[in-house]
Amino acid sequence: MMIRRSFLRPLVVALLVFFVQESFALWCDGTIYIKAPASWDMVTLEAGGMFPKLSVGPSGWYEARAIAVGQGETFRVNSAGAHYPAQWIDRKKYDIGGYSGSWSEDSFTCADLASGSLYIYEDPTTPGKTAFGPNPPNAKYFYVMIPPDYEEWMSSVPMISTDGGVTGKPLIVDPDKCGWYYTLWFNEPVPENVVLYRGDDIHREDMIGLKGSWETSQVATPIPLNMMFEAFNTDSLYFVPDEGQLLSFADDGWYTEYPEGVEGACQYDLAAIIYDTDASLHPAFSCYSTSSLSGGEGCQQGAQGLTAQQAQAYVNNCIGVTTGIVEKYLDPNVPQKQRKPKLSAAGKKCFINESFFNQLFNYTAGVNEKSCYNMPFGRSADGKWEFDSDFYQSAGTKAPGGFYPVETTDDAAILAADPTQTPVKAARIKRVAEGPTFYGPALRELDPVEQEALIDVLCNGPGWDGGFDCEGQFANGESLFDFVQEKLKLDGAGYGAICVLGWSCQELAPKGWTFFKSGTETIVSSNSSSYGTPRWEGERNQHFCFESHAKFTYKPGLTFNFRGDDDIWVYIDNTLAVDLGGTHLAAPAYVKLDNFKGYGERKLEVGQQYDIDIFFCDRRTTMSNVRIKTNMFIQQKRGLQSTPVMDPNTGAKSYQMCYTKTGDGSCASAMTGEDVEIHCCGDEILTRCGVRMEYFLVKGMSFNLDEATPLTLGMINRGGIDLTDIAAPKVDRKNITIPAGVWSLFAYVDGKTRRITTFRSQTTPDVMYRTPIGEMDTNGVVVNGSNYVYSGSGLAGELLPVYITFLYPDNQNPEFGPLYISPSEAAGMPYTLETDGLTIYGNSDGRFKRLDPSVSRTIGTSGVDTLYVMVDPSALKDEKSKIYFLKVAGTTSVPAFFEFFLDLKDLNAALEAEKDSIEAAENGNGSNGESDGKPNSSGSSDRPNSSNSNGHGVKPSFHIVMTGPFTFEIVVDGEKPAKQAYVVTDLNGNVVDQGMLGSDDSHVSLKNAGHYIVKIGHKYQMVKFK
Repeated sequence: MMIRRSFLRPLVVALLVFFVQESFALWCDGTIYIKAPASWDMVTLEAGGMFPKLSVGPSGWYEARAIAVGQGETFRVNSAGAHYPAQWIDRKKYDIGGYSGSWSEDSFTCADLASGSLYIYEDPTTPGKTAFGPNPPNAKYFYVMIPPDYEEWMSSVPMISTDGGVTGKPLIVDPDKCGWYYTLWFNEPVPENVVLYRGDDIHREDMIGLKGSWETSQVATPIPLNMMFEAFNTDSLYFVPDEGQLLSFADDGWYTEYPEGVEGACQYDLAAIIYDTDASLHPAFSCYSTSSLSGGEGCQQGAQGLTAQQAQAYVNNCIGVTTGIVEKYLDPNVPQKQRKPKLSAAGKKCFINESFFNQLFNYTAGVNEKSCYNMPFGRSADGKWEFDSDFYQSAGTKAPGGFYPVETTDDAAILAADPTQTPVKAARIKRVAEGPTFYGPALRELDPVEQEALIDVLCNGPGWDGGFDCEGQFANGESLFDFVQEKLKLDGAGYGAICVLGWSCQELAPKGWTFFKSGTETIVSSNSSSYGTPRWEGERNQHFCFESHAKFTYKPGLTFNFRGDDDIWVYIDNTLAVDLGGTHLAAPAYVKLDNFKGYGERKLEVGQQYDIDIFFCDRRTTMSNVRIKTNMFIQQKRGLQSTPVMDPNTGAKSYQMCYTKTGDGSCASAMTGEDVEIHCCGDEILTRCGVRMEYFLVKGMSFNLDEATPLTLGMINRGGIDLTDIAAPKVDRKNITIPAGVWSLFAYVDGKTRRITTFRSQTTPDVMYRTPIGEMDTNGVVVNGSNYVYSGSGLAGELLPVYITFLYPDNQNPEFGPLYISPSEAAGMPYTLETDGLTIYGNSDGRFKRLDPSVSRTIGTSGVDTLYVMVDPSALKDEKSKIYFLKVAGTTSVPAFFEFFLDLKDLNAALEAEKDSIEAAENGNGSNGESDGKPNSSGSSDRPNSSNSNGHGVKPSFHIVMTGPFTFEIVVDGEKPAKQAYVVTDLNGNVVDQGMLGSDDSHVSLKNAGHYIVKIGHKYQMVKFK
């Protein structure tokens, strides 16, 4: 049986604090509303040494009732109560790890509550900055879909202009909506006359206005944006400028709610070949060691006829950035996928000879094994394409951070990739590894001209001369510190400025960095330096090389950045553009293509397509890092493509399918090294390419052949998926009949897949019947934790909160499996309720109003409708407790159950029984826990009864004397210590009063009617005000 016990926990913390603190620092009147970070598990208000735990109120925000409890007037928001370390929110900074602000200068004060209300939240325009004021935030959001078929827009940052395109500012990538960008106006007027343009469109020849892609005039029609917000009466507007992406032919491209299924390009994969080897197989690979006995070498003991001494000498020749190892040009006469870098004469000091070097990027029997890897690129916050291993978790690993593409390979996988090779088990040896380290905040600052991090433009190279000569640098942390301080002159500029590598200043980690229990891969907290160490320690399959080939179309303003270890060589137009050879820490390279000269010293021409070829190796433990960031839209042709086409007469949308048989950008094609391709569209897929198309329906957005549902060709499936023309499937969302949820239609040909579209079937909201573990977005992706807590029991006459929203239970075990909520899709949905005796209330403007469950209600913009239920004590008659249900009418989902008790002692006994049950289950001595969520018609017969009002078998040692309206006196019986702490909470566990008993008694004044619990030590009593 689910029993609410949340009010027991904060009392312990509050009580401990009061034994050591005698003064209290909050003297205010009003309500504090807090929008806490999604990563916080708890929200407390720190005021004079007390940490009352807050809960989500009817507003959807954490709420705190400010009550006079002492002399001071300052407070902050805290994520861990009286425990440390914690995250903090003060009047300047939001979600601070390892708090170091000034209490007197940075805390909120009672003066901030002068109006009676204080809203505290993150400034939507500046991450990490706190915004606060007497009113909720006033923000207008404008979302724009950048069509994936607009290739030039894929390699540029979209801009928004309010002066006809003369000036503009970049739109922001929405990480939760594929292909969408947005901007917002916060506490400022929305402009009129808005147009959109590409950041690289100097002459503004490709602007987007009100009419999108169907614009007929020579100049884009400005968008009267403020007028449109007012006309639609909304805080969010969604604009789809591509006619081919509209949900229906009658649409005009403007929506007030997220148009489900309209997606752009938010990710692409760069197919690469991995050549996996080991120090025991190749003499150029080595291991870092701190042992003086090993001379700094941990595993290179000689290979392929070289002794340990010989191999180590070559390794030591090239520690640190070593340029000139490879020749300047690739051979343009060789097919692109077969081009390889060539060892220079100078490079022989590192790799002995061409034979050893050529093994890096060629399959060599007995030395390496090759497999394929898809490197996923996504949009960075500034709109560029990026892969960053610092925040990436490689398949088969326990912890995020680092690049390890061959953790899961085995003999079968190697033979599946290329059956002509011989697997080499020794290549998969896992050696001591450590997670990445970060660069300090001064190095993360943006260069004022390039708008790239200072660390990324630090080193000169073939494609950049605005930095410094890094030859021999990045060999170790100590020498790098000296180099950076000398070149950037950061010494003396403050602690944050002299932090170069994060292992010496972990509290200055970038937001979102993961921390670990020291010496392990156990995650302890995200972005909280005080919780652990910023680097995991474990074992990984290191010692490998990476090779990838692609193309891009040049236009002005393109840049390319690569940061990593060890050797990195990137060729653009068959010409060396990044030259970071040697074994080194994560070293940066930057290429500004406007100044770069390609093959034969030629300038790149606008509109021409060029090759880009990437080679790098991880040759030395204990780290492997890769970060690539560029505004180049790097292309590798897909094996399958789908282009949406809308019927102008019916508005129905079909998808024209095309297939590339060979030479595409898939892993399979990368393994063959072939450039010849056959491209087929429509009926040619069968007649010319000779392959048969298959279609599958998948729950969610990821394809798994074992879990996918095959669809029947030549007919209409599931009421709305028309496969009568297999080369042009049609999707009619309105008529599709499938269970509720997020679904995707996939095409499948010869082992290649393509997600054609994603849609959500019609669903209805439900009553939350237990505490969810997370929140999903409209694509079915878990985006954060949940702030809503299910309260399943209380005293008769007490109001319990209930939440109505979209629920996503475990399909296999809906009653007891993981439960998620999706508020974003519940907004605006109607519902009616069904119950067997609960009285239901709504709260509007702070007033409770009784509701008729049969009358339809609509969920508001928050996506969660908060109501309250109760039963009158008279309804229980002679029963100690009774269970009631509540559900959305007409649904077959799991109902929510609520148990109400007549007497506090029975509720306490139930709470203790549940606590014992949970502890027993956690210790492995209990049942499987399935009884917790089931109704029990016998009330509390399965729980031990309590013989007194405190639930512990000890008679209370104090009593309550009413002295006036909402005022009572705590009188201690018998002898007592000179000072005792008392706490008064409501039944939700919120602390409403607390203090120290004097030598005789204490008086307490409250403001509202309701049930309250008075606690001294382990003894407590209940007091009720009508």
